[in-house]
Amino acid sequence: MTAGNLIIIGLDANDNVRTGPVNAMLRSRGLVEVHSAQHPHLPPRATCNKNTQATPVDGIWASPSLDCSSAGYLGFGEIIIGKTDHCLIWADFTYESALGFQPPEPSYTAPQRLTLNDPRVVKKYNRVLRHEHNRLRLGTRSFALQSAVPLGLTPAHHKEYETIAHLDDCARKHANKKCRKLRMGALKFSDSLKIARGTIDLWDLLLRKRNGIRASTKKIRRLMRLTGNMTAFEHSISTILTRRKTAMSSYKALKKKSGQERILFGKRLIKARAKERNTTVEAQATQLKNAFSQRKLAQRVKRLTGKQRGAPLRSVNVPADNSNIDRVECTDKLSIEQAFTCVGTQRFSQTNGTPLMQTDFVQ
Repeated sequence: MTAGNLIIIGLDANDNVRTGPVNAMLRSRGLVEVHSAQHPHLPPRATCNKNTQATPVDGIWASPSLDCSSAGYLGFGEIIIGKTDHCLIWADFTYESALGFQPPEPSYTAPQRLTLNDPRVVKKYNRVLRHEHNRLRLGTRSFALQSAVPLGLTPAHHKEYETIAHLDDCARKHANKKCRKLRMGALKFSDSLKIARGTIDLWDLLLRKRNGIRASTKKIRRLMRLTGNMTAFEHSISTILTRRKTAMSSYKALKKKSGQERILFGKRLIKARAKERNTTVEAQATQLKNAFSQRKLAQRVKRLTGKQRGAPLRSVNVPADNSNIDRVECTDKLSIEQAFTCVGTQRFSQTNGTPLMQTDFVQ
């Protein structure tokens, strides 16, 4: 922090994060445990379901200049995040305190289907593009237009050129769409699929509770209302295992026809909205079509911007001082920043010594 950096540390300390030595060490470095600072009036609670003494062993520490707007814990099993015995802890910091300004919303960039790293994709792209060119006779039409150049061009030739360019652009877009299928791995939402997935989560949480592992009772009751299994607490472990196996089989069967379930879900939703709002089914269908397209676009943006796809910058190779041959490698933060500054300054000041930039010429 002495170098001006802002720090956020999330840690499974395996020790009391309120009074233990880990917290004392981090506080001595100037960091603040955000949950105790955000909720000083609340008693501590366990973050591991095997802990029965209300001792939090997970925490988030941050620089004091960071503005934490809210922080808290979720219940055990409230969000399924893999085979873990810890609950999810979270904290929300403002962009202004972390970055110094409110960053603009990310713009959507469509994933690139044509990748030069896969020769099979390139081969298919060229094959589809050649087929489209032959179907539209673009080669013959382009050769005829070229032959007409020595004789003089007319407005008809100009129109033919624009038509050929437009058809070629359409053919390339079609080949780019057909060269590779993007497999996102996501299932289209439907209420039946949500209930099937909720049934599996219900029996998983009940099985953990029967085995003496802490699980969120509130989450279990919500899943009971969702799935209609209002007597789930009365079942034995053997019955829970049997019903979980049946629920998993049903869920796998629904996954194979998630597209059909999505259509049926949309039809049910349209009828319900039309009845509630006293409008026609056609009007509600138009509104939902626009809403679904916007939601799908937002999901794609989230997938693209949610995770860092490349490795962080660790080193930079730049020319040495007063030398265009020798190069040095910068590995620490300060030297990398100085290297970028020097190269940027040099790139945008190359014309300072040229005649066009002299004082007499400019005046």
